[in-house]
Amino acid sequence: MGLVVGAAFLVAISGIVGMYVINESNKRNRETEVFLYQLAPNAQGLNSNEWEAIAGSKIDSDLQAMYGAGLRAKSRFPRA
Repeated sequence: MGLVVGAAFLVAISGIVGMYVINESNKRNRETEVFLYQLAPNAQGLNSNEWEAIAGSKIDSDLQAMYGAGLRAKSRFPRA
C-alpha cells in the first residue's frame, strides 16, 4: 500500500512541476510575441539606407571585437 501511495505522490508532484514549466514557457512565448509585434512597425518604417547603416555598424563592431580596436572596416557611411 505504501508503495502505491508513494508512486501516486511522485506522479502528482511530477504533474505539478510539469504544469509550472509549461506555464513559464507560455509566459515567455507571449512576452516574445508582444515584443515582436511592437518591433514590426518600427522595422517596417526604416528605409534601405537606414538598414544598411545598421548592418554596417554591426559588422564594424564585430570586426573590431574580433581583430582589435585598431581595425577600421571601410563603410560607405561616415561616422559622426
